[in-house]
Amino acid sequence: MRAYILLGGFLIGFLSLVLAQEQENKFLQIVDSVLYSNHNKLEYNDQLKILLYQSLTKSAKEIQSFDSNGLIYELQDEKARLQILSWAIQISDKWEYFAYVKSYNEPRKKYVVWELLAFDLWEPQYYNSKGDADNWPGAVYYKLIEKEYRDRKYYTLLGWLPEKNQTAFKVIEVLTISKSGRLSFGKSSYFSVDKNYYSRILFAYSSQTKFLLDYGAFSYMERKWSSKKKKYLSKELLSEMIVYDELVPLYPDMKEDASFLVPIGNRVNAFVFEKGKWRKKADIDARNLKKKTKKKKEIQLNLLDEGSKTE
Repeated sequence: MRAYILLGGFLIGFLSLVLAQEQENKFLQIVDSVLYSNHNKLEYNDQLKILLYQSLTKSAKEIQSFDSNGLIYELQDEKARLQILSWAIQISDKWEYFAYVKSYNEPRKKYVVWELLAFDLWEPQYYNSKGDADNWPGAVYYKLIEKEYRDRKYYTLLGWLPEKNQTAFKVIEVLTISKSGRLSFGKSSYFSVDKNYYSRILFAYSSQTKFLLDYGAFSYMERKWSSKKKKYLSKELLSEMIVYDELVPLYPDMKEDASFLVPIGNRVNAFVFEKGKWRKKADIDARNLKKKTKKKKEIQLNLLDEGSKTE
């Protein structure tokens, strides 16, 4: 009798593996159709969304990772309590954004899944508009930063937006999750820039250049004037921060046209997290900027062309 039980258990396990492999193969086939098909791309994407949602909701007790051949960018927090999957596809001259968030709901003791629905990204109020799962300021997110202040979690996301009119875009977005599990994007003015406050930061620059937007523990040199010694003194500092290129116009009279904005090359700016806000720190000498933390191996998104002075 025991032999029959063991054999039955083996067959059930084997069939589960076969079915899981078939599901994975089907998933990758649809991914390839989304990536490479010239027709019916949205229909294939709808099939992909159905499979992805089924996989995400299949288990309310754990997070699963996905192989998507570079189409979908996947982020997780350190304790595997939050998973963000985002991607974008081009239909003619327009881009469509898609994302799912799987987060652990403490009161319900299980994971819940949210589909994010993007609104028009180019509205003037984008910098200070508030979003949620049904009104998501879409982007493809490639880095997740966890911060905490007064027992509240802040998930800061670095994201990419597609080129438009020879202008490329990157964004810094803050996601917060309420005790009931609801998602909020840009709920407060998280960014302090020259005495102004914003819900998110959007960078627009020439699509012909590479723009650094990264996060880590960086060392850099800071020069301060010493009134006692009557000269500037240099000191090496170490700080965890978001660093980004300082942009300048190729021509002085084109400063209002983002398609003519390019990195200056030897200076970067940064945001440092202080008391629940990201505060701007200006004019860091990029020639002395060094990233101290080891970068985790990440799946490279086909749509991204990440250039970094720190690599």
